[in-house]
Amino acid sequence: MLTFTTDVRMGKVPQIFASSAGHGEVAQSQGSGGGGPVEAVFWIKDVMTQWRFKGKAYIIGPDIDGTGEEGSGVRTVKSIVGAGMRVVKEEGKGDWSWQREVSAHFGNLSPSMRGNFKNPAPGTLMGTSPKAGEGLGQKVSGPLEDDEVAKRNFRVVVIKADEVEQLDFTDPDKARRWKFTYVGAEGGELGEWNKEELWP
Repeated sequence: MLTFTTDVRMGKVPQIFASSAGHGEVAQSQGSGGGGPVEAVFWIKDVMTQWRFKGKAYIIGPDIDGTGEEGSGVRTVKSIVGAGMRVVKEEGKGDWSWQREVSAHFGNLSPSMRGNFKNPAPGTLMGTSPKAGEGLGQKVSGPLEDDEVAKRNFRVVVIKADEVEQLDFTDPDKARRWKFTYVGAEGGELGEWNKEELWP
């Protein structure tokens, strides 16, 4: 599954919730959940190949490992995204948690990039006063848990693809295209992909 990070104040977050099967509202988009349809396209020039991923996007927020009763968004993420996950190494499996994974994504960013989550809300007018703790040019060198402003705004988005297309332009005169469609899992396995070659 593909992952990327975003700011909860960006328009894409409520759009992912609103376009999901549950048609979530803006208030729900502050936590985990979603499931709206998305496409992501990558052009890899070195190998002259384009990849197109079609699937659903799920948002992971600070409520993912919260205390108390889990909301429907948290249950959705854990069930749907969790079903597509696999154990890479048995060692350390017991130490894994959803929140630890979110923190690791934050830790992979440079201090300047982490500081972006403390900027004033993206897309607001320049004359609007920033909220407490917000401002341009900040750097965050510590973990996500130590910065309340960054933690409030930081999200991880997971794209669970059900269709992938590969378009190979290695030889422009003989371009090739394949479609991989997820056909599901049997017996608790992660599932299989059906591969078809298409006209480019």
